[in-house]
Amino acid sequence: MGAENEGIVRQVSAGGIAASHPELKPVPILVGPSVADEFNTVRSFLVPSACFRREDNSFDFDSSFIFDFDAGPLKDLMILHAGSKLSIFGHTDPVGQDDFNKVLSGRRAQSVQGLLLRDVALWEDLYRSHDTQGKDKWGVKSVQIMLNQVKFLTGRADGVLDEPTKDQLQKFETARGLAPSGFDGKQEISKLTFKQLATEYMDVICTDDDVKPFALTREEFLARGKGKQGKGDIQGCGEFNPILLFSAADKARLDQKDNQRERNEKNRTNRRVMILLFGAGSEIDPAKWPCPTVKEGVTGCKARFFSDGEQRRKNTADEREFAKTKDTFACRFYQRLLVASPCERVLRNFDIRLYAPDGQVIRDAPFVVTVGSRKPVKDVARDGFVRLQDVEVPAACVVEWGLPAKEGEEPELSFRLEMFLDVQQDDSNREAEATKRLHNLGYPERFKLQDNVLAFQRDFGQSRNPALRTDGVLDDDTIALLRNVYERCDDDLGQRRA
Repeated sequence: MGAENEGIVRQVSAGGIAASHPELKPVPILVGPSVADEFNTVRSFLVPSACFRREDNSFDFDSSFIFDFDAGPLKDLMILHAGSKLSIFGHTDPVGQDDFNKVLSGRRAQSVQGLLLRDVALWEDLYRSHDTQGKDKWGVKSVQIMLNQVKFLTGRADGVLDEPTKDQLQKFETARGLAPSGFDGKQEISKLTFKQLATEYMDVICTDDDVKPFALTREEFLARGKGKQGKGDIQGCGEFNPILLFSAADKARLDQKDNQRERNEKNRTNRRVMILLFGAGSEIDPAKWPCPTVKEGVTGCKARFFSDGEQRRKNTADEREFAKTKDTFACRFYQRLLVASPCERVLRNFDIRLYAPDGQVIRDAPFVVTVGSRKPVKDVARDGFVRLQDVEVPAACVVEWGLPAKEGEEPELSFRLEMFLDVQQDDSNREAEATKRLHNLGYPERFKLQDNVLAFQRDFGQSRNPALRTDGVLDDDTIALLRNVYERCDDDLGQRRA
């Protein structure tokens, strides 16, 4: 079967992306005629009909404990694709060791499934164990987070076991009719207390758009829970299928100690949990499922690599995105499932600084921002910045903002700005690139391009390039200066925010 279109993105939010996969058109099948008892058998491939991607910001770094799960988009997809069966794939970024990343990604997939199923046993397993390097230990911090969410406030969520934490746990146990057992010598809580606390916490963080608890059954998963250790229902893909691979030069720079924070931020799009929805009636035999279990090592994964799988994993001269090059996934099985997925795209973050007419940044500015077809977001820019998270680019946005209102008064949004997000260098169509860059710099696209170019040349030529012509022609010198001015604005934004 072949794809009819590129799929439909249903929702993009700070939590991730939900989309329907391309519709498939029938492929003609040639069959042989028979005059006896022979018959032809046709078996279709397992093809996902939709995807729901959760971003890394639901987890701490190197941790599988989950903070939140907005299930509204997943619920909407399951209504739209009625009867679908789910399978969960965890991923990490391409940093660190294969074995560690395989285990961590599997633990995250298990964490999400446990949440969706309200299966406390899956969480209990994670709580009382850790990865091969001992990093992913839920410990006291997870208990503090859960207590805080169910309104037994500990005053902290840093993993330090203090008297207020002990006191709040005891109050929780007493209020729920449990024996006050507290923390044991390993700084762990009892099974009964964990079961009650985790169950309440799951109902708080996993809700739909009506803020009602959202849960599934094992029958709604691809393998129906019949596989050993969740085989077929949950997978840990480790670092084998990144959406984004840095160029070799960028990797060398970002791996330096002082740049690792930037590296981790740029790699965030790779650290994801992907939920695939397969068509109604889809079912698999777990014994024949190609992926190893979440607790098995990397050998089974590597057996499914492309012949050039290790080469695909390498950083080359150019940065590569899967949506553009289709050569960053090492696993051929995963690529076959996701090759046309709208969810396997790089989402980016943007900062927009809000000014008053006098050029001063407005702190505590009330604003409303709309990105593409997303729902408008209303908030206050505490430090004078609007932070746009997980944007599918290219996109356009509209920002309306104003001065802080007096107490008790409604804010007046006096200013309005339309912007193009992620304007890329495009030598094949310089006019389109220049139109967007100039618009974002304050030369509105409703004016003629020649007039905007002339105004830009007059504004910046004398101070930046006195030899620049002022004739409204978009020549090599003008486009080079325009790109330089535009990129320096980005640099200035980052430096001021830091």
